[in-house]
Amino acid sequence: MAVSDVNRDVIKPFTDEIVQKLMGLYKGKRINKSLAQNISITLGRLGLINPEAVAKHLDQIAKQWCVSLRYVKGDNNDEKHQAYKGLCYTIAKNTTAIKKDFPYFCSAIAHYHDPRPELHQIFKGILHVFKQNCGEDNWNHYVK
Repeated sequence: MAVSDVNRDVIKPFTDEIVQKLMGLYKGKRINKSLAQNISITLGRLGLINPEAVAKHLDQIAKQWCVSLRYVKGDNNDEKHQAYKGLCYTIAKNTTAIKKDFPYFCSAIAHYHDPRPELHQIFKGILHVFKQNCGEDNWNHYVK
């Protein structure tokens, strides 16, 4: 389900508040797997609407977001595509926030077996930027 421009304009001012509420759910001691996946999809959609607002919280949600995305079923569905694309847009707005959880991001994209070509290119771009920023020695440490 795509977000219409009208809904986008309505939701955008509330993005920060919504993300904070979702973060509270993520921090629950025993979060249901299905709920975690739905939160990840919602965060992705919010990342498509207002990546700057979501990016402010990325250092607090990246690990759980990436782990939850790994378990979203089906490789050729809009929800999964939007969730990953929103995550990538969010990372692009705050690349330093993903550093400590970068292995979880790599694991998430490795579990997306057949991303659409557009998303595949976005993944490659993020990996390339991270490789450039962390240096060859650190990159080799990550890929071992």
